[in-house]
Parts: sequence; C-alpha cells; structure tokens
Amino acid sequence: PARAYSLDVGTYNVADIAGPAIVGVAFIFDTVTPGAASLEVVCVLYVAALIALFFVRIPRRSETHQDPPASFAQTLTYLTILWRSVSLRRSTVISTLAYVGIAGLVVSAPLLGADLAGDSGTGALLLAVVAIGALGGSLAMARRPPRTGPGTLVVISTLSLALALAALALAPSMWWAVGVALFVGATQAPQLSAVMQVRDREAPQHARALVFMGATSLKTAAFALGSLLAAAFVPLGWRPLLAGAAAIEVLAVAVGLLLAGRRRSAYRGALPTTTTEG
Repeated sequence: PARAYSLDVGTYNVADIAGPAIVGVAFIFDTVTPGAASLEVVCVLYVAALIALFFVRIPRRSETHQDPPASFAQTLTYLTILWRSVSLRRSTVISTLAYVGIAGLVVSAPLLGADLAGDSGTGALLLAVVAIGALGGSLAMARRPPRTGPGTLVVISTLSLALALAALALAPSMWWAVGVALFVGATQAPQLSAVMQVRDREAPQHARALVFMGATSLKTAAFALGSLLAAAFVPLGWRPLLAGAAAIEVLAVAVGLLLAGRRRSAYRGALPTTTTEG
C-alpha cells in the first residue's frame, strides 16, 4: 500500500508542477495584461479538463456495487468513522489544519517572488519547484517505503514541513528559496501518502469511498479558509505569512495529538451496510 499510494501522490505532483509553471510563464511573458493572461490560461485548462471527461469511461454503478445507494442517515454514520477511529481522527485533524498553513504558502509565493526576484510570476514558478520536491519525495517513498508507521509519519512529516516553512520565511535570496522549496515539497509527499494509508487501513470496505471523500472535503474547506486568512494578512508581507504558516503546522500536530487522546485499538465497530434483506 505504501508504494501504491506514493505513486498515486506522484500523479498529483505532476499536475502541481505543470499548473504553476504554465501560469507563471504566462504572467512573466505577457507584459501588457499579465493577470488577465494567467486567468485565460486557467480557463483553458478547465475547459481541457472538461473535454477530457468525455474520453474517460466511468463504469455504471451496477458494475462496481451490488448494494443500493446508502441513505443520508447511513452516510452520516459512515462519516463519523473519521472521529471514532483514533488513527483517523489524528491524521484527519493534523492534515486538515496543515492545509490552512499550506494556503499561506500559496498566497505568499507571489509576494516572495516580487521581493526577491522582482517579479511575482517567479513566485508562481516557486510553487512548481515545491511540486518537483513532492514528486521526488513520492518516488523515493515508492522505491523504498519508510519503516515508520503511517500515523507516526503524518506527525513527523508535518513537523518537518513546519521547519521548512520557517526556513523559507528567512530566505535571503531567491536561490535559497528555491532550495528550501524543494524541501517543502519533499515533506508534503510522505504526509499525503501516510494519510491515505491510514484511511485505507481504518475505513471499513463499505464506507471507504465516503471516508476518503469526507476527509478530502475537509481539507478543501481548510485550504479555502487558510487562503481567506492569509489574504487578510497580506499587508504584513510574505515573511510573517510564512512564519504564521509554520506555526499553524506545529499547532496542527499539537491539536491532532491532543484530540486523539489515549491510544487504543482502531475503531472497527459494526456499521450498517447498504445491504437490504429481501
């Protein structure tokens, strides 16, 4: 599972590399309306993604599921697994709060580029460097999975991310920022891979899709909240933003460990399935 999820994470990193790089290049080379050019590129990518959906065969439900869809009440019951399982609770809380800090990195990148390189588009390219580091970390984990358990790996990688963000906040030059950005990405890869391993291990078979979906939705909401908070503190500059992002990563670990409480066996209680008696 560790190798499989590490390779899966690598596919996300490929998109993370291409996206910021394309937008950053568009911003740099369009000297007339760089902001508009970047927005146009984003729109084209969304249209391309929509067109690609028509070429992907999605199996009918009858081909993958024998049971009827879960009711709304059953869906809510399944989602409580995120809290009732100690391992899932810890990893979900840590990874969700960590994404608030990641949003601070994304918001501060253009400010960093403008200050150290004289062009905010270079900051967007810095995000591509982060993705390259994450891809390298994913491939390294796929080649040689760590012996550390996924739960512990979530904690270690998040604290490493905090250290990397703090180092980035102290960047005296763009070359320093590029080197640290690779380290930032390398710490993100094991975190995401470990979180997915915990979900796969703890979620019951019949509720696995809902557990993955629910946890991912929480991270998306956390990123949106983090972006809003970071935008409010933009006047402070990119260094305080990155320092705050590093502090949030440490806070995420502290809260996750606190809410996990006393260690006990993973929750595998009987949950209602969608099978009906005929």
